[in-house]
Amino acid sequence: GQDDRTLRMLRALREHEVEGLVITPPETPVIQAELVRMRRSGVPMVLIGMRLPGEPVDRVTTDTYSGAVSAVRFLLDLGHRRIGLIGGSTVLRIALGRRQGYIDALRAAGIDPDPVMMTEVPLDREGGMEAARQLLDLPHPPTAIFSVNDAAALGAIQEAFRRGLSVPEDLSVVGFDDIALAAHSHPPLTTVAQPKQLMGREAIDLLLARIQGTSSLPAVEIRLPCELVVRGTTSQYRGEVVD
Repeated sequence: GQDDRTLRMLRALREHEVEGLVITPPETPVIQAELVRMRRSGVPMVLIGMRLPGEPVDRVTTDTYSGAVSAVRFLLDLGHRRIGLIGGSTVLRIALGRRQGYIDALRAAGIDPDPVMMTEVPLDREGGMEAARQLLDLPHPPTAIFSVNDAAALGAIQEAFRRGLSVPEDLSVVGFDDIALAAHSHPPLTTVAQPKQLMGREAIDLLLARIQGTSSLPAVEIRLPCELVVRGTTSQYRGEVVD
């Protein structure tokens, strides 16, 4: 599996005494344990996105909480009030900030988050389809959906089309991450973009500072802003206003 391949790669890098490592670590204990071993053996590393539990490691991340707030606020500004959430399992830390941003944006608008509008599914296309089934089968289904990643958002759109719904006329959808497919889906996906190139540059700069010994801080965290990218899967709510 993916974990086995990643583990073999990391062990090979450690055996070859790699000078440093920039990585987006998976949220799996076996990979994180190997990264901790590498870190404690003296390999400089910079993490992108995730943390290593209990380890002070340089990290470049984004403010995904604020990105989620901006996405849901955008849907609210379009007139949507029944906004569903496609969220991952609450044990997935990567999705927690985005889920909380959804909740807080609704509350700030005077809307009490409804648990039946909040799904927990695998964050892939099939999971997005399942979440959309759950949400669209409700007696009062959402007029908009916010997904904590793009793959699930695209799955939700696929399920909407399967039901004969039009996106965005009948259902607005916003994703998160701005994967390559997002701009080329039909219609193109409105999503929250993370500044991937800038994250990479900042990570390399941090790593070089460690390798060259010019950074003496125990651990540095750089947090960059996200940006809402408005495309074709969102539109003004045209139905009856329901609060």
